[in-house]
Amino acid sequence: MEKFPEINEALIEWFKSTRANNTPISGALIRQKAMEIEDALGTKDFYASNGWIDKFRVRNNVAFRALYGEAADDDEKLCEDWTTRLPLLLARCTDKDIFISKPV
Repeated sequence: MEKFPEINEALIEWFKSTRANNTPISGALIRQKAMEIEDALGTKDFYASNGWIDKFRVRNNVAFRALYGEAADDDEKLCEDWTTRLPLLLARCTDKDIFISKPV
């Protein structure tokens, strides 16, 4: 049983309406919105930790997926993050694990 059902209900409604507008939603944005809801409700002893966000995602079957269309244009910060992360991910692979697709 979840400890803060009012926050969960308000947040999932916000999530659905925001996602319906094809707006990208990150864990950081969910945290920010949850804390805004907590403040508006006057809830005590709530913090949107990474663990809480993970449980929220599982509880509500929420997935952070790529969006398509103008609202889903690439985020420059996200691209910069990948230039750092990709070499770290590839370092764990052997050459036989990496495939390059050629245009048809």
